[in-house]
Amino acid sequence: MSKVATKAKNNIYYQARLHAAETNSLYRNRMKAALELNIDRNRIENIELGKINPYQEEVVKMAEFYNAPELLNHFCCSCPIGCKQFKKIGSYDIFKNSFGLISSLRSSNKIQQELIDILADGIIDEDEEIILEKLVNEMQDILNNIQAFILANQKRKE
Repeated sequence: MSKVATKAKNNIYYQARLHAAETNSLYRNRMKAALELNIDRNRIENIELGKINPYQEEVVKMAEFYNAPELLNHFCCSCPIGCKQFKKIGSYDIFKNSFGLISSLRSSNKIQQELIDILADGIIDEDEEIILEKLVNEMQDILNNIQAFILANQKRKE
């Protein structure tokens, strides 16, 4: 295998390529990876060194070819729009993420009942506004746990 690029060692795209190289020798060096991905070798180098940001199409290719769905999450969480919609996934351990998901799903019946109570009369007063905001935050936590579990499951299948 090629020597480790110390300047890129903490870069997620570099780490994903090296991890993919453990099962596919095409990814052991940037030149062969570039041919496989149809991305210029210098561009891959600059992405891995953090000098440039990849295009979304490049991230999709890398995620697919390297079997690294975490690249999609990383890219989306780095985007000015995506960072408002998605939370960066901290762990790709399916067991750890399953406990987070189960824990947050337990609260879904309570959220449902509170939503019904707030919205039933067609009016959201000041007190209900505070409760509704809390419920939205709880739903966002559930969504984040669902996304983390789905990504962990995709990663597990590699």
